[in-house]
Amino acid sequence: MPGLVSIVGRPNVGKSSLFNRLVGTDRSLVHPEGGTTRDRIEAVCADGNRRARLVDTGGVIPAEKETLQKQVREQVRRAISESALLLFVVDARTGLVPLDSEIAALLRKTSKPVLLVANKADTPTLQAGAVDFYPLGFGEPIPVSCTQRSGFPDLKKRLFESFQGAPEEEPAPSLRIAVVGRPNVGKSSFLNALLKDERVIVDVAPGTTRDPVDVPFQKEGRSYLLIDTAGIRRFSKIKDEILFRSIRTSGEMIRRSDVCLFLIDGTCGIQKEDFQILKLIVTEGRGVVLVVNKWDLVKDVSPRKAEPMLRKRLGNLNIMPVFFTSALTGQNVLRAFEAVDKVKAHHTLRLETSRLNRFLESIRKNRTLPGGSPKLRYLVQAGTAPPRFLVFGSRPPSPPFFQYLERRLREEFDLSGTPVQLTFREEKRQRG
Repeated sequence: MPGLVSIVGRPNVGKSSLFNRLVGTDRSLVHPEGGTTRDRIEAVCADGNRRARLVDTGGVIPAEKETLQKQVREQVRRAISESALLLFVVDARTGLVPLDSEIAALLRKTSKPVLLVANKADTPTLQAGAVDFYPLGFGEPIPVSCTQRSGFPDLKKRLFESFQGAPEEEPAPSLRIAVVGRPNVGKSSFLNALLKDERVIVDVAPGTTRDPVDVPFQKEGRSYLLIDTAGIRRFSKIKDEILFRSIRTSGEMIRRSDVCLFLIDGTCGIQKEDFQILKLIVTEGRGVVLVVNKWDLVKDVSPRKAEPMLRKRLGNLNIMPVFFTSALTGQNVLRAFEAVDKVKAHHTLRLETSRLNRFLESIRKNRTLPGGSPKLRYLVQAGTAPPRFLVFGSRPPSPPFFQYLERRLREEFDLSGTPVQLTFREEKRQRG
C-alpha cells in the first residue's frame, strides 16, 4: 500500500508508545509487559499538510517457534513488505543487544529505507548514548522519549523527508462495523473469512486479540471500516490488567461504530454474558446483526428450528436479523455482512409526522391494548441513529403498552436491527 510506514523492533522497546505519540491518540495498547501488541494497528500520522499511514507491529523474535509468536512475526513480515518506509525502534536505556542486530540483518535484506529510532532517551546522557546504535548500519539514530515527549519534531521531519510519495486518499467509510462478542467465539476468524485474507491473528487461546484492529474494506463501490475487538467478559472475572484494558477498549469501539456484528458461539448457544454485551450495544444505541458462528460444528439442529428458540430466549432484545455462519467454511459470512447496510438504513430512518400519526390512530382504534388504552394525542420523531420518538398525551402509558408500541413500530416501519427509543411527554391542557 503506498504511503505505509511500519514501526518494527524487538518486544518492549516502546513501539506502541511511539505509535501513539506520532498519531496523537492512545490507539495502541501500552503495557510494561513485552509482547502486548500482536496484530497490525494502523492510524494516520500528520504533520501540517503531510500525512502518512502508520502501522504498529508486534515485537519481533526471529527464532521463536511458538505458534502465536510465529503468527505475530508473519504479520510483521507482511507489514514490512507493504511499507514504503520502516521505523526501526531500539531501547536507549538497555543499549544495543544481540536481538537488535538480528532484526537489523532481516531489515537490510528487504532493501526498504529505514530510520533508526532510539526510544527511551529520557536524559541528555541517554540521548548522547544513542550513537552506540551506529553499528546497526542505518545511519544516525534519532533519540526520542515518549515519556518526556522529546525528539518528535525531529523524528517527524526525518520521517517525511525520507517518505516517498503521499498516501492514497481513502474514501471515508460509509459504515463503521465493530465485530464484537465473548472471547473465542470466532471474531477474528469471521473477519478473515470475510476479507479472504489472514489479516488478523487467530489462535485457540481466548484473548488473542488485544488491540482493536481497523481494517478498511471495499465492496461494490462502498467503503467500510471493520473493527476487530477483544472478547468482552465481565470485569469482575478479570485479574489481568492487559485484558481489562483491552475489554474496556472494546466497549469504546462499540460506541465508535455504526453497526455491530455481534457473534455468539453456536455450539453453546446464547450465554448470560452474551445478553450483557447485547444490552450494552442496545444501550449505546448501535445497530446490530446477530451472528451465530461455528454452525458447522452443530449437527443435530437446523437453523430453521434453532432460530425461533433463540428469538424466544432473546425476549425484548429480539430486535435484529440473525444469521447462522461458519467462519471456517465461509457459510453465510457474506450474507451476514450484507445485512449491515439494511440495518444502517433502519438506524437512520426518518419518518414523516403524518405517517406516524396515521399509525398512532390505528393503534388507538384497538380496544384490547396491553396495559389499557392510554390517552395519547400525537407521535413525532425526535432524531435518528437510533430512531427516537416522542409520544404526547395526558397520561403516561403503562410499561406493557410501551413495549407493545415499540413492537408495532418495528413491524410497521421495518426497524429490524436498530434500537428504538420511546419517550412520553405529558401535554397539559390549557384552561380557557
